[in-house]
Amino acid sequence: MMKLVECIPNFSVSRERDEAAFNALVETAQAVAGCTVLDVQSDGTHNRCVFTLVGSPEGIGEAAFRLAKRAMEVIDMTKHQGAHPRMGATDVIPFVPTMDMTVEECVELSRQVAQRIWEELGIPSFLYEESATAPGRVNLAKIRKGQFEGMPEKLLEPEWAPDFGERKIHPTAGIIAIGARMPLIAYNINLDTPNVEIASAIADKLGLELQIDDMEFDSALLAVQNNTADVMLAGLSYSEERDEVVDFTDSYATGVQVVIVKEGSDVTLDNLGEKMIGTQRGTTGFQYASAPVEEDGYGEEHVTGYDNGATAVQELINGTIDAVIIDSAPAQEYVAANPGLKVLDTSYAEEDYAIGMAKGSSLEAAVNAALEELKADGTLQSIVDKYITAE
Repeated sequence: MMKLVECIPNFSVSRERDEAAFNALVETAQAVAGCTVLDVQSDGTHNRCVFTLVGSPEGIGEAAFRLAKRAMEVIDMTKHQGAHPRMGATDVIPFVPTMDMTVEECVELSRQVAQRIWEELGIPSFLYEESATAPGRVNLAKIRKGQFEGMPEKLLEPEWAPDFGERKIHPTAGIIAIGARMPLIAYNINLDTPNVEIASAIADKLGLELQIDDMEFDSALLAVQNNTADVMLAGLSYSEERDEVVDFTDSYATGVQVVIVKEGSDVTLDNLGEKMIGTQRGTTGFQYASAPVEEDGYGEEHVTGYDNGATAVQELINGTIDAVIIDSAPAQEYVAANPGLKVLDTSYAEEDYAIGMAKGSSLEAAVNAALEELKADGTLQSIVDKYITAE
């Protein structure tokens, strides 16, 4: 079987601020044999771009080196300004095992690339994540602390000698974090949901370990867009708006959205548009309810978005709002834990849940194949039945 590795290098430049430099990087990546450019994201505010590459270990290693070289030539960190923390023209190069690759092989690839970048370009680097040479170097934020401007002084501290290179940054290209990591799964969990079990089952099928980060729904969605997470499991349903920024796998379950109200309340689905409604910000419940009346919504003036479902339910209890629109599984848990609440008999909406990932992600085909196997052997349905009901 052909070995495939994914690489998600980040560069301190954006199309919005320096189109020529940005285009030079794109052209460099596209010219490397054995490397496919799946996606390129650019953010002018952060003055940063993120590439998603997949290919053979040899092709990806060559692409990483050539991109670091090109970035050194077209980006001057002494003039860089942007909202995102950064320490180099090529800021970070993570390698992710995708097909018939182990994380150990990616660690070795990261070391080879780091050594070549130092020997041929004179740019030092830290090894991070699975490639880290010390516990304090696993976390990227700790490595990057001080950023480009503070890095010369940091490198003189006893514990911060680069893994490759001398104790000084490249004058205009700075220093790079290079490493190997497993695919990241961002999920948003409200009480009992199937997300973690499904993620674990998929990982078992693919022979991958998981690095899981529980975050708010909006943050999880943004994480996959920015390639800081590879996969999002969060009761995510398809919408045209979301389809513009993320790709979706095949559906793994049908979800039911319901309405929680206080017992004795006069709220019904028929008069819901006359009430104040709480939802979790970023969810389709929020999108549906806050849409204009002519689009079958209730209008933004009738909807308050919260960071999570628990906060929305607490505001219902406090009397700030009249109803909460939320998925059925967490709704049943919230009602059970809070006497005086009930779920309306008629569901608000039904929708298919899918897994979200960055546009052009190399994981999509593999995850879909795993889902198909999990459906065929009954594993997926057994997980879903524990959590999602149509009651």
